[in-house]
Amino acid sequence: MGRYTKKSWKRFVTDENRSLVSDEALDLLDQLLQYDHQKRPTCKEAMMHPYFAAIRAQDRAQNGLPPETQQAAAASSSSSASPAVEDDNSKDAQMDK
Repeated sequence: MGRYTKKSWKRFVTDENRSLVSDEALDLLDQLLQYDHQKRPTCKEAMMHPYFAAIRAQDRAQNGLPPETQQAAAASSSSSASPAVEDDNSKDAQMDK
């Protein structure tokens, strides 16, 4: 397979779709479409991307939680997926009881 130079996603932005595109959206797209799976973010890491900050803030407000701090967001996105897997397994175990 040949090597190709990386092209900017901004070249796909046109006058027709400009209102739908943000720098955060293009950054998330770039991260999610990495060919090397080791470089792609996990689902949890992707959901912590700044593109979803407004959705996370709305969700926290609806659930009566305080706003997310920058430190908490950074810590969540850098954590490994192992605790989430353990949480899912413990939930399954509780459901079996």
